[in-house]
Amino acid sequence: MGFNNSSSSQDRLWTDNIASIIGTNSVTINTENNTNVIGGVIANITNYTSSSSLTAGRGSQDFIDGGNLTINTGTLTYSNLQDHNNSETNAFGINVGLPVGFGGSSPSNLSLTADPKNTNLGLSYAANSSAQTGETKATIGSGTINLNSTITRDATSGEVTSITGQETLAANDSRISNLNRDITNNQVDNGTHYEGGYNINLNINFAVLNRAKDLYNQGQLKEEAIKNLSGTGKILVDAAGKVWASPNTAIGLAYGAAGYIYGAATGQKVIVSIGNNALQFEGNPLGLGGAITLGNTINYFGTEAKPNEPWPTYEANNGNWSGSVDDTIILGKHEQEHTYQYETLGPLFLPIYSVYGIANPNNPFEQAADKAGNQYYRNLVNQ
Repeated sequence: MGFNNSSSSQDRLWTDNIASIIGTNSVTINTENNTNVIGGVIANITNYTSSSSLTAGRGSQDFIDGGNLTINTGTLTYSNLQDHNNSETNAFGINVGLPVGFGGSSPSNLSLTADPKNTNLGLSYAANSSAQTGETKATIGSGTINLNSTITRDATSGEVTSITGQETLAANDSRISNLNRDITNNQVDNGTHYEGGYNINLNINFAVLNRAKDLYNQGQLKEEAIKNLSGTGKILVDAAGKVWASPNTAIGLAYGAAGYIYGAATGQKVIVSIGNNALQFEGNPLGLGGAITLGNTINYFGTEAKPNEPWPTYEANNGNWSGSVDDTIILGKHEQEHTYQYETLGPLFLPIYSVYGIANPNNPFEQAADKAGNQYYRNLVNQ
């Protein structure tokens, strides 16, 4: 069973057809007032045909400029066109696989069985975007450009009878310094830039989660991972776990540093130490109470929460703490167990932890941590 949804969008403003005035033998343009060229082409192209194209990549690079062009105009203005073609696609999918089977002794006595413990949940997300940019240049080919022209026409036929006062522009005149005169380069495609393309696929097998839950309840997931290792092997596994947990550790370090700075500014001392498989910040003022573990960092809040202090279990931390050996833990050892959980699951720890409920006494991760903290407290009491 699955659900899939996708969406896409496109924003395209591209010059596919370029306005032009082209002559194969000669071109003469007489304009009494202003000639304004916006991304168009005016030129004498000797090999231009009706099937030719001025757009980039479609033959314009092979054009031959004859140079037999004359423009007589009062004034000349020009500007380029900025082209773009942007697209974005997003896709999201959920697929659930539930193993089912048929049984029965005869066609009339069929039964359907399902195994929810082996359910597979698949989540997928894909996104990509592209951005294409280009420029269509105002282009006047080789030839003569005369400004300030006074043009006289025959009143009946409209034919030009005289042109006076014209000023011929030199090729290096500042008034046309930004005007494109190269007919083979009238449109530029800067190419396509692909941004943010990524695919995320997450598959969760609930049989694995149930196994992890059982192991955490037994307080032995970390031990099972390294029980057959010794010496260098344990060191390597421990180092790999800390690297795997490092994204969460970075968050914890930032949290601890923020508390340290705020504490220094407000006269609340924060003690930094190494212990319980973590870098510890004691007395972080940016919290409500207790402690929080992020990767291989532990932040203790307030003045009462300390690494070696007795503390109520999660189940007893609702005002019903009796202080007995059954509902008491050593807080630092409780948090230490969380560091091992981070080293095992890495960035997946917080999402999976949340599935079982935040601050939930029945959360198997908290139950495992309480078990570790309680066992350490029992050992102290029995000494």
